[in-house]
Amino acid sequence: MIVEMPDNGRNLFVRSGHLLASDMQGASSVRTDNDYVTVCALEGHYAAGIAPLGSPWTDGPADVPPVVVNISGKKAQIVISAGAVSGGVVGLEVMLEGSGVTELYPYAIQATDDSAGIARALGAQIPGASVEGDIITIPSSIILRGRVGGIAKASRRLRRQVQRFRVSLWTNDVTIRDSVGSFLDLGLSDTVWLELADGDTVRIISAGASDGDAMQMQSVYRRDILFDIEFDTVDAANDQQMISYGIRSGLTESPSSSIILSGVSLA
Repeated sequence: MIVEMPDNGRNLFVRSGHLLASDMQGASSVRTDNDYVTVCALEGHYAAGIAPLGSPWTDGPADVPPVVVNISGKKAQIVISAGAVSGGVVGLEVMLEGSGVTELYPYAIQATDDSAGIARALGAQIPGASVEGDIITIPSSIILRGRVGGIAKASRRLRRQVQRFRVSLWTNDVTIRDSVGSFLDLGLSDTVWLELADGDTVRIISAGASDGDAMQMQSVYRRDILFDIEFDTVDAANDQQMISYGIRSGLTESPSSSIILSGVSLA
């Protein structure tokens, strides 16, 4: 359904909360042919919803840093391909001659890093390694592999609830109340799911509408449209992707992350 906003040449102000005294008496008030829409939660109209069983963590898309590790023999080159480096982990899996053990040497990428800086940070951890620019040379390596992992946003739903909201139209023209009020009612009633700025989604359930004429002697007409909003309380944390497994590593947790969850990134 497509609902068109009536073109009446009037200003329409939308705000959260209640109508203010200045909205009734000021230069841009209801009495000077300006219309207002207020949105507020109704006290006492809150109820617990039915949430999914348990609170499992789930991962969103990973933000993988634009870092590539090119391997050629006993040399590893760090290349920043494109874009801004905002985080993540880059590492080298190395088995040195005579050790019999493959070790992971990781580095948590910083926003200010360039390829040479990452190479220096990795090379400083590896016995016998030398660094020139963005190239790390490990003469005694018999296994050399590059690994890069990003950061995903993990979330879990802690509870579900329903809160009633009132959308009120305030105008000094009863015909505007009918036309704009119908536009608001039809448009919102046709919206079942609404995506919020944080990426989460809420469900909108129509709960009725009514006209308020208590202030008609002051040439103020109101229409109230009620909606129940079903939404979840969500916990979120950064989830550093695993870049290797079954290998000894000096990094057990991302410095910027409070949890380590699933995900294996293999080059």
